[in-house]
Amino acid sequence: MAKYPKAILKETLTIKITDGYKISKTISEWLNNINKKQSVIKSKNGLTLDSHKLYLDLVEKQIPICNLVEEKYAKNAISNAIMFYLEQINDPKEELTNEISSASAVVGSPHQDKNKEKTDDDGLIDEVYDYLLKQGFIK
Repeated sequence: MAKYPKAILKETLTIKITDGYKISKTISEWLNNINKKQSVIKSKNGLTLDSHKLYLDLVEKQIPICNLVEEKYAKNAISNAIMFYLEQINDPKEELTNEISSASAVVGSPHQDKNKEKTDDDGLIDEVYDYLLKQGFIK
């Protein structure tokens, strides 16, 4: 299992089960009770829910899990959401890569060949990440 900073393990995440019932546990407690492997989760209307969507709906928006998935998927849905959260904490470089890619797609470059596929051959993302790390903007 990946190692997480103690401060992260002490953080509390709340999952709303129904409109009147929530479960709050520390990350450490959740890790003791969840599946560490990602699994396919189907919504009540049959759509596949990815881990990012589950995290946003269950943790950020506090949508009751009973409104999203059938009971048989509930534990795995919570597991996927929590593991997504931990993956983002464990790999801030990937998050930075996504942010830079999004920003460059919006802003673009005056020298960018519009027909050329975007790549990271020049190591720009690594360079920006290293700079932000050294300056203390990310840990």
